[in-house]
Amino acid sequence: MLTLSLLGMLLLISNGSAEWERLWDQKVDSVVLNSRISTLENPTYDVRVFAVQSETGDIYRYAEATGEWTKVGNPGKKFVSAGGVDSHLYGLDPAGMGVYEFSGTAMEWTQVGGPAGNIYGGGGELYASNPEDDWELYKYTGTPEEWVLIGQTPERGGGLVDYVAGGSGYRRGPYGLAEMFSPTLYSLEDRMSPSRGYTVGVVRKYTGTTSNPIDWEVLDAGDLDWSAIFGDGFNAGAIYAQDYHSQDIYQWSEDDGVWDKASGPAKLLVADQYKEGPSTVHNLLYRLEEDGDLWVLDDTAGSWTKIDTEDLHHPLKEIYAAGGELYGLTTANYVNKYTP
Repeated sequence: MLTLSLLGMLLLISNGSAEWERLWDQKVDSVVLNSRISTLENPTYDVRVFAVQSETGDIYRYAEATGEWTKVGNPGKKFVSAGGVDSHLYGLDPAGMGVYEFSGTAMEWTQVGGPAGNIYGGGGELYASNPEDDWELYKYTGTPEEWVLIGQTPERGGGLVDYVAGGSGYRRGPYGLAEMFSPTLYSLEDRMSPSRGYTVGVVRKYTGTTSNPIDWEVLDAGDLDWSAIFGDGFNAGAIYAQDYHSQDIYQWSEDDGVWDKASGPAKLLVADQYKEGPSTVHNLLYRLEEDGDLWVLDDTAGSWTKIDTEDLHHPLKEIYAAGGELYGLTTANYVNKYTP
């Protein structure tokens, strides 16, 4: 055994290639990345990894320095992260009767909201839907038990499919400097199209203000018909939608007001972004295909690169990205970290 171990270490050292590291020998159902940044102007990133253990439903926190996992909470219906400078982990209890905020100390949670149907996090914000009407959406103010109504059933009716909370982020401004843009919330809805005679998928963006808190804008898609939306990943500030007919994925261009094709067919798309220095911004896009192949697009490189997943032994079924870090959950329910 010692000989084999030494041989494996020598091969690893001589290879020098990218690899996946299994972080836990326990099976998990889901992973949450809580990514904090030091400042908006010149951030450093602190990505904290949480996982829900399959057997118990309890949530654990990973300590990269020691490789140990610590139980920090009991089972919940859903756990999400807000991200940002003052990021927190939130949980909805199994019965959906309360929203809780993790204090940072194991097993210490504070109730910040009452019953909810679902919760969503991103861009430093937390959202929760009415348990009896998922169109009725509330944004957390940061003060326990204080929430603002921001969503109601649209006049045209239809059915709600999903919400995605996009992070605040950076884009290249004048003179090459990076400028900030605000966090946003998007919804995917099914609507009857009079011109086509059948139901189509529509993406709306939340544009509410203090004076008009319930205001949403339809992002015109022409003949495209959305079946899914993506935007997970910290500080990405972008929304992607998948066309039902072609399965191609498009990104909304805020500057041009159009949908631009971003990728061919994919099972899952995750966007991430991180900043180096005062002006260098990396926009990362990860594409997980139905056969388990994984690709990454870094806009500073301008082309898709395949990420080797052979040493995982099982295909990936979920991917998570934050602060330039990438994690994956396999079909065998093991969480792994990718090291380029």
